[in-house]
Amino acid sequence: MQFAETNSGIDQTSENLAWLREQVDRLEGPLDLSWGVTGIPAIEADETAQSIRDASLASVVAMVLITLLMLLVFRGVRVPLLAAGSLLVGMAWSFGWLIIAVGHLQLLSVIFSVILLGLGVDFALHLVARLELVQDEHDDLPSATARVFRGIGPGMVTGALTTAAAFASTALTDFKGMAEMGIIAAGGIVLCMVAMLSAFPAGLALIGDWKRIIRRRRGGESAQFAHGWLDGVEDHPLRVLILCSVVVICFVVGAPRLRYDANVLNLQPPGIESVVWEKRLAEEDERSVWAALLLVTPTEAEQMIDRLRALDVVADVGGMGILLPKDRAERQRRVAELRQAPVETVTAAPGLDDMVVQLATIRAGLGTRSVSQPPAVQARLAKVVRRITQAGGAYQRMSPPDRTEAWSTLDRTFLAARDRLAGWIEQALTDAPIGADLLPEVLRRQWVGTDASWMLMVHPAADDRGRSILHPDRLGPFVDAVRGAVPDAAAVIGPPVQIYESSKLIKTEYIKAAVYAVAAILLLLFLDFRSLPDALCAMAPVAIGFVGVFGLMGLLGQQLNFANIIVLPIIFGIGAGTGVHVVHRWRAEPHGKPAGLSGGTGRAITLTMVTTMIGFGCMLLAQHQGIRSLGLVMVIGLGVTLLACYTVLPAILRLRPSGNNQRAAREPRDASGTAS
Repeated sequence: MQFAETNSGIDQTSENLAWLREQVDRLEGPLDLSWGVTGIPAIEADETAQSIRDASLASVVAMVLITLLMLLVFRGVRVPLLAAGSLLVGMAWSFGWLIIAVGHLQLLSVIFSVILLGLGVDFALHLVARLELVQDEHDDLPSATARVFRGIGPGMVTGALTTAAAFASTALTDFKGMAEMGIIAAGGIVLCMVAMLSAFPAGLALIGDWKRIIRRRRGGESAQFAHGWLDGVEDHPLRVLILCSVVVICFVVGAPRLRYDANVLNLQPPGIESVVWEKRLAEEDERSVWAALLLVTPTEAEQMIDRLRALDVVADVGGMGILLPKDRAERQRRVAELRQAPVETVTAAPGLDDMVVQLATIRAGLGTRSVSQPPAVQARLAKVVRRITQAGGAYQRMSPPDRTEAWSTLDRTFLAARDRLAGWIEQALTDAPIGADLLPEVLRRQWVGTDASWMLMVHPAADDRGRSILHPDRLGPFVDAVRGAVPDAAAVIGPPVQIYESSKLIKTEYIKAAVYAVAAILLLLFLDFRSLPDALCAMAPVAIGFVGVFGLMGLLGQQLNFANIIVLPIIFGIGAGTGVHVVHRWRAEPHGKPAGLSGGTGRAITLTMVTTMIGFGCMLLAQHQGIRSLGLVMVIGLGVTLLACYTVLPAILRLRPSGNNQRAAREPRDASGTAS
């Protein structure tokens, strides 16, 4: 079925599908026949609607969980509510940026609000974690805030810029979905940072007694992290690095098991009607929507069709190929025989009486046979019996003139239908070549171009192992074989070709985005630290987190797919931002324990990474399998990165040559104790 063409996009498609499904629900199919709506437009519309529902649910749950976490950590209501309010300001700005920069959402960018919820609140957490330690040394909020900004401001700005750079790097790729998400998220992160660094302190000032709502913690800026739980890292850094190296090797061993799944049906929510029916069609007949399409001229069609049918990976050629079947020579011979055979006709007695008798016989037979049928079939047969009974009752109530008129109307209708059928039979039995002009208009509009070209639908052969044509081991060989059988490979289009090319593009653009992200992050870190070793140290945890993603996914039997592969470069930005804070703290307090985690930094990165993981973890509630896998990838990557910040990075910093430490210790400090 084809709807009228509109420019209203997916919303109009959804409305059309809702109308169509309403009509389908009213259909009363015969016996065990069931109905459903599927196809590429239906799958895309259902996927978009489900993605929006999933993103909305994840956003609400993430906001609630993050607020509850802050209530628990800060033991009060006002600080979490103030942080949530400041975050909403940043979110509002981000939606404005979305409208200006892109103007719409799609499958990938629809999750940007969940991402910003997890990342945006991080800035407030860093501010509060440091204010808790320095508030005893200041009588007023402006001086305390100024000290905090001098101490952790550079790290927050660099961390935000590295994360934004990771997202922005995807905008340099040729994959539109990835690029749009990168543009939206990059701008949103910067705007959330500006909102948090301005609205949150301003809110504290408006509340007034800020020391009462900011929890006091002892130790000042040299406060130890984890109360000695990480002393092993301090006391035995080399052993820690050796042990962590063994774990990383295990990750590397599991990575080769990771595969890319190009089957977009595996990303869809399993219970959606269009997906259920499409999988059912694919199982029973692969000649559904997954056909390669080819436009040819009528003169070259016959040779092209024969060449395609000779391929092992091709089951048949449909579309205009139905006019040139495989056994057309045998069919022409049998048609010639039928054309010469005499036609026997049977003349029925006039009037409705004989017809009513026949219907009564049919009614009796249905009533007898329905007893042995399943309940669903019995219900449908009972409905047919009732209709026959109603027709018999209507006949009995007719007067003789009405019966005569009814028979006359039925006779005329039958004769007209017979004449049309005779014309079709005459056309079917002709020995002239069948052309496009003999096709019904609805098929001619689909299969014949305005330039008279013919569209061929190349259906893939069934697989002995029951694998879909979208399986990686089948998709490439099918597309390559079809392209190899035609003079112009670029002329082969259709869903399998689109998915095949999209998969290659995604992999290529993913590598490109990852290279751009790493390069941009390293440049930003070098400009911040003015030291390549320090920049590489800040990257160490996220490098381990990146390896951990591949290794754990391989060991757990998870697969990369269209949705989750494009967020892997984002781990670089978020993880590097965490490493930045650790290295900054180490440079300011070389002898803090553990290295780089003292003075509230360890507490701050723990809270920020946990809130970010909550934001992505809420995607695991999604019905859409792609969004769910995206959340899983980010949770694994960020979790491994955080563990590396607790172990690997402090151990590396403790083993670093003392030149940087001594230089940092000799830096002059202002009255507040912050290095100038």
